[in-house]
Amino acid sequence: MRAKKTTYLYKDREYIGTFPSATQAAQHAGETTMVARNVLSKRCKITRKGYHYSYTPLSQEEIDNLPIREDGIFAVTYRKGKAYKVEL
Repeated sequence: MRAKKTTYLYKDREYIGTFPSATQAAQHAGETTMVARNVLSKRCKITRKGYHYSYTPLSQEEIDNLPIREDGIFAVTYRKGKAYKVEL
């Protein structure tokens, strides 16, 4: 079994909380662990619900640079080094 890592949760550029594991952070956000792991492994910046997961606390500058979900458009997601806009 993997060791649990402290996970920091943000939504729409706001700090939500600190959780003892990615699983607990995902449960709090109402998402699956796999979605959280995709963000943690940098496959995408934020989830469709607008959450960002991190193993380290983000600086204010990093928080300000996070994409934000606006008007039904999932701002930007990254896959294999390419940026995509995804409509919900």
